[in-house]
Amino acid sequence: MEYDYVVIGGGTSGLVLSSRLAERGEKVLVIEAGIDPKNDENITSASNFVTNVGGSYDYGFSVTDTHVPMPRGKVLGGSSAINYILWNRPSKYEIELWHKLGIEGWSFENVWKYMKKAETYIPPSQTQLESFGMQAPHSKHYGSSGPITLSYQRYISPTDRRWLETIKNIGLPINENPHDGENLGANISPITADPNKHRRTYGCTYLDALPTASLDILTQTMVHRIETVTEDGQIRATAVEYCSEGVTKSVKIRKEVVLTAGTINTPQILELSGIGDTNILASHGIKEVLNIPTVGEYRGHYYPTLCYQLNDTVKNMDVLRQEEQIRREEAEKYRKGDPSLYHQAASCVLYLKPAQILTKEELDRLESLLREASSNEELVLAQYFLDERIPQVEIDMVGFFADLNSVPEDGKKYVTFMVGLQHPFSKGSIHVSSSDVNDKPNITSNYNKHPIDRLLLSAAIRFIREKIVTGNPLTDIISKEVSPGRGVSVEEFIENAPACDYHPSSSAKMGNNIDDSVVNSELKVHKTRNIRVSDASIIPLGLSSHIQSIVYAIAEKAVDLL
Repeated sequence: MEYDYVVIGGGTSGLVLSSRLAERGEKVLVIEAGIDPKNDENITSASNFVTNVGGSYDYGFSVTDTHVPMPRGKVLGGSSAINYILWNRPSKYEIELWHKLGIEGWSFENVWKYMKKAETYIPPSQTQLESFGMQAPHSKHYGSSGPITLSYQRYISPTDRRWLETIKNIGLPINENPHDGENLGANISPITADPNKHRRTYGCTYLDALPTASLDILTQTMVHRIETVTEDGQIRATAVEYCSEGVTKSVKIRKEVVLTAGTINTPQILELSGIGDTNILASHGIKEVLNIPTVGEYRGHYYPTLCYQLNDTVKNMDVLRQEEQIRREEAEKYRKGDPSLYHQAASCVLYLKPAQILTKEELDRLESLLREASSNEELVLAQYFLDERIPQVEIDMVGFFADLNSVPEDGKKYVTFMVGLQHPFSKGSIHVSSSDVNDKPNITSNYNKHPIDRLLLSAAIRFIREKIVTGNPLTDIISKEVSPGRGVSVEEFIENAPACDYHPSSSAKMGNNIDDSVVNSELKVHKTRNIRVSDASIIPLGLSSHIQSIVYAIAEKAVDLL
């Protein structure tokens, strides 16, 4: 068996890449570890976006040093099939700084073009605009003919209705056009849902109406390694070894192999193939093919959560967990296309710069710590912090119970705040735990180990407690803090609170030097002829956004690079 391209991972990026290659007549094989969800409404229905994290479509990874889950989709469509469906963009100023890392051809305008290629934008209705208290974003900032439909949630809860007004009343800006590369401020983000079909739009949507003659997909199949040879000092991939239904097989490569296995599995497969840090490979008895020391270094967005109980008069998605009759009634509304509790989403976001939440003394401390940056990567991170147009903290308001630290009480409704540092200085690692692909990799986060991270996180939690939940009109419907509880100090909370990483990246990062990166600007693994990576692992540094939009852009751009 032989293909022009073998794509390892049928997730968000893998299905974009493979479908586009098949459209132009290339013979493509996709190898995916998970199953094909087909018409499973747990995946396809946009209303079920909160149910799949930790379920049967999740790899079940956890972080070794914190024992906190790290959700990743083990299903055709990958994490785009199980995520919270929010869609936004990073700051253009952080992407423009990638050239400081020796990266060429990745300006914001270039990346934005590929994001738009994935999108079909449906503007908010007048009812949605009035309910959120928002102005209509300019449609020119979005795409109009891509497979991923962007729309706005149709059920707007009491907390959601109060979000923008509360942020405005505490003196922070509302960003009416957050998708033009200027993303500071509060906004209501679109979601990846088709409001006409009531369906999630995700990686598998790229397969709709695609001629199948050029594309084959193997599901429930584990890749063992990439087989290679060395020619004139360059590594060339010749085949991919995999296991399907208990039988080990191999598929030959005519042109290239593309790793789209995601931030966790991509470095695992590279290392199993002998590409990685010499010491890591030797410790597991893996024959070294190519020494690249930064394989498996990663950064993420860890989100500790604060949860508040709402007044009994509030109605939100939490009642669906508790009351069967309401569940049936709301499900019937949803099927008919009427606004329903099942249309609620998590769209309320706020991006902040340090000066908006730090005291004068804390800002002085931050500047002092930034002066200690030493490596080129840290120096670029320091520039991110010094550019006040680039957000460093994200606060998401989730209008229902979404807390890691507590259990909801029957009959009660909640709102959850998630805090994410966008450019943490703390850096983790993802490495094989053995030479067996079935053994989950070791994931070490080093979460909150750097003093800059602790400084910002403390300030953000204080800001939620002292400003947001006491701001009008949101405070009118908040009853009390239930997690961690006002008796828990900020310092104690950040020391002990579990924090889930929903946006890991950078484990096969892009750059121009084999000593501090894994792939070059054309996504080709250094010193290889035909091994590329196209997923979140190539992002060189963390971004101030949820990452699915840029993963689609990476895949769309990768097609043009092949």
